Parts: sequence; C-alpha cells; structure tokens
Amino acid sequence: MEPLDLTGVKEYASEIAQPLRDRLVEDICRRVKEAGAITTTAEYEIYRAEQLGLAEKEIKAAIAEQSGINAGAVDMLFGDILDKTVRFEDNGQLQQLAAAYKRITTQGANRLLKNLWAPGPDGKLYSIGEAYDKIMDFAFAQTFSGTTDVNTALRRATKELVKRGVRTIPRKNGSNVSIEYAMRSYVMNRMGAMTNAVQQMNHDKLGCDGWEISAHSGPAPDHAPIQGLQYPDVEYTKLNSGLARAIGTLQCKHIAWPIRMGRDKPVYTKQQLQRMLEENEAGVLYEGRHYTLYEAGQKQAELEAHIRNIKNKTLADDALGDKENLQKHQLMLARYRQEYSRYCKATGLQPRSARLQAAGFGRSEAARAAAAAKRGTAVMAKNNSPKMPSSGILNAKKVFQSPQEINAAALLIDAGLDDYGLPASVFSGRTLLKDKSCSALGRAEWSGDVSVREDAGLDTLVHELLHMRSANRLPNMVYSANIRIEEATVQLLAQEICRDNGIEILAHTYEKGVRYLQAINKTAKIAPTDLEFGQMLLNVPLDKRHDWLVERVDDFIAANNIPRDVAGGLRNLSYWFWGSDPF
Repeated sequence: MEPLDLTGVKEYASEIAQPLRDRLVEDICRRVKEAGAITTTAEYEIYRAEQLGLAEKEIKAAIAEQSGINAGAVDMLFGDILDKTVRFEDNGQLQQLAAAYKRITTQGANRLLKNLWAPGPDGKLYSIGEAYDKIMDFAFAQTFSGTTDVNTALRRATKELVKRGVRTIPRKNGSNVSIEYAMRSYVMNRMGAMTNAVQQMNHDKLGCDGWEISAHSGPAPDHAPIQGLQYPDVEYTKLNSGLARAIGTLQCKHIAWPIRMGRDKPVYTKQQLQRMLEENEAGVLYEGRHYTLYEAGQKQAELEAHIRNIKNKTLADDALGDKENLQKHQLMLARYRQEYSRYCKATGLQPRSARLQAAGFGRSEAARAAAAAKRGTAVMAKNNSPKMPSSGILNAKKVFQSPQEINAAALLIDAGLDDYGLPASVFSGRTLLKDKSCSALGRAEWSGDVSVREDAGLDTLVHELLHMRSANRLPNMVYSANIRIEEATVQLLAQEICRDNGIEILAHTYEKGVRYLQAINKTAKIAPTDLEFGQMLLNVPLDKRHDWLVERVDDFIAANNIPRDVAGGLRNLSYWFWGSDPF
C-alpha cells in the first residue's frame, strides 16, 4: 500500500482492534493465573494480540497486574516466546484488514439485517437495531482478525443475545430464524464481503485484469456452471451482478481471486471441473432416494435447524415449568438426534456438532433430555407384551390440537412405534399439511415425507407412518404388486396400536381386508392377539408377505383335522390378498 492509503486507516484499525485486544489480554491473564505458565493457547493469543498492534511490554504489564505475579517472574515466563510485536506502519496484514473493514462498513452493516425484526413491548415488530448490530459485528471482528474461531465467536455473541431474551428472531413475513442461524449467516456473509474487499485491493495493487472463481465439491445449482472458470473484469462484473447470490455472499462457499488474463493458468483443468460436477450429480442414496451432494448438504442443514429449534423449546419449557411439553420436546429431540446420526452415517457426511448448538443448552440439559428419552422408550425392552402404550404416542395425543402441531405429533408417533418391535422407519421427519380438497386423508410419499389432510386424525398418522416401516422401504413397484396385503396389514396394526394408546379410530377404506386378516388369525391361531399378528405380518418383507401368510394357513390346515369347507374358506381368504387390485 502507498503511504497515502494509510490516511485514517490507523485510527480505524485501533478502533477495531482495541476491544479484541482487551478480550485477548483478559483471557491470557486468566490462563496464566490458572496454569502458572504460558499455555499453548495463551501463546497463540499473545501472538494474535501482537499482530493486532499490542506491544509485548503491555501484555507483560497486564499479566503482572491482574495475576499478582512480579515483573521478573513474568519476564521468565516469556523467556522462550519470541517478541513478534509489529509497528502498525510495518504491519501489512493489519493495514489491509482495517482498510477492507472500512470499505465494507460503508455499505451499512444494518442492511444485512433489514429482514430481521424483533418484537417490542407492545407486541409489534421493529427493526433489530443498533444494539444487536454491534453484538453481531463484534463476533465478526473476532472471526476475521483470528482472535477466536467462528464457533467460539458465535457462542459468545449468542450468549449476549440470550441474556437479552432473544432465542429466535421473527422475520417481517412471519417466519422465524434461530439466533444461532442469524448470527452464523451474518458472520459468514460479512466474512465473504471482507474477502471480496481484500481481493479487490489486491486486484488493483497488482494491476490484474480478470478473476478466477474457486471450485468445490457439491456446488449449488446456480454456481455449479461457473466455478473454476476465469473471466475478464467486465465479464465478471456483469456475471456476478446477475447472480441471485453474488460470489461470497449469502453463505456462498466460493471466492474469486484476481488474475492476469492469458498469463495465470487456471487452478483446475476442464476434466477436474467436469469430474466435480459428475460427482455432485452422482450424489448419495438415502433410504431409496437419490440426493445430489448439494441436496444432501441442504437436508443435513435442515435436520440441524430442527435440532436447534427443539433445544430452544426445551429451554423455554423448563423455564416455564411446563413438564408435559418438556417431556414431549425431549422425546422429539432424541428422535431427531437419532435421525441426524443415521443420516450422516448413511450418506458419509461429517456430523457438524457446532451447528447443533443452542445457546444455554449445555451438558446438564443434554443429559436430562437423554434420560427422559430413555425413560420414554424403556417399556418395550422391559416387557415384550404387545399391550403397552407408548409414551411417545401418548404425548402425541396430548399435543395434536391444531394443524400446526401435526409435525410434532408425527415425530412423537414415529418414535413411539419403535416400542412395537417393527422395522426401522424411513420417515424423513417432515409432515406436509393438505387442505380438505385433497382426496386422501393421508399419503406416505416415496420421498419419505408424510402428507395428511387438515381434518385427519392421529389414526391416519399412525397408518402412514407404518407404511414408512413397510412398503416405503422398498421400490414403488413392490407396493403396486402387493397393495391388498400391505394396506390390510398396515390398517390392522394401526387399529390395534391406536386401541393400545386410546386413539380414536375413524372410518377407513380397508375394512374388508382387516376383517379377513382378523378371521384368519382367529381361526388359524397364528398369533395370540391381532396386535401381535399385525406385528408379525409387518416384520415380513412386503414382497414375501403373502406367501408367508398362505404358508401359515396351510401349516394350520395340515396340522389339524379341519373340515373341508372350513379349510377351503380359510384358503380363499388368504388367496384374496394376492394381487394389486385396490380395495
């Protein structure tokens, strides 16, 4: 940078760096006092403080004052640490950070928060305003300066917001975002803007005339065709301004760096870029559904958001002393955690524990939630009798009071079905609500979602969620070839589970098939109860279920002196379930 470029930047750097230096010195002193030595973390923090313009002698003086250690002892502690204090005039990194920060700040930090609103004491929504802007901006400053990592900065910043009673931030359109998501979006967007500003400064200084966009696996559809390519200045500006998400904004993972067109060789060859696109399209399979790598990452983020949301609900329940809702949300949390772990393992994605964190939800809250979930699912392990209501389903019955609670009810029921010794569910965790114009009360979608009409009851949810443990585990054609045995099995078991948990059973289409199965079990005595019979049937893979039923009937007839007309009638009942004709 030329000397003239430093005009006003030194003062700006001091304004940015002083709060960060104060935080670093405070933490260094705490660590030295506790350990009686300079730990590796403290040594790194000393290095960062010096890079932010704090002289070593100032750090030593602070340690001596705050720790009660004499100056000579402090000098000894610093014996093996090199003094890396750099004058501002010689500190190119700090100069560039300060200049870039000044440049992006003129854009108006509040603009990035224009869609985030908070309720006032009168219940109306107002702009979040300067107070939250400053808290978020401090988290950003800690991140870009290297004072702390992004997750530590987010924890500290959200802690301050939670103290002010903010856990979620409503948008003006009525939707909500968690404070963790809002904070992370803010910091990452500002980091992108900061990177862009630094790259633009380098571009101008080096006399470059073009840009190269970085490349990574699993790119978003809008950025996939342009990643890894080089563009002249005018073309890049036109391209970037036409994107819905400009490079480096809205949590985009790409960056663009300055190049000299025709002289700087691209980082990636055309073959390498094509391979990235093919790998993204090849993606992963999860429970029979294909996801591109980008889509798989989006689903992972969706599950993480659900977990943060439920953690916040448990904290609110605990604060209000609402034991019923607390238990409900603890069970839901366990279900989502299981699904998240299963999803990451099946897709090969790395779990992101930092994105599961909710401010105020620590180890004690996690332990209590795990214990509550364990109590809620211990019944089946203790006693193998089928007549045992599931705590998850009982809780669902209590919370299903409005269409808005349908997803919570579905999650609780799905967790409760685990108590009945059934195959694992392929339920996505998402329930779609349909209006009364929809012809079917419910539908188990092949995507793993469940659709229910707004006037459906809990028995419909049980029915569709049982499909997620039966037909939806297999290709669509298997269901199409075995509609009768599938629907009758699912409805028989749904009715018995509903009776077991005190859920009202509404009229349905599959009464004939259910009566036939009940008659077969009553005569052939395949299981002691219809509930156990339904469990046995659902545990047989759908493509083998009809043959299994016919064999049980034939075994009964062969082992007993059954009148010919009774045997014939029994076989006819079992044969009725063959085929794909609808009820």
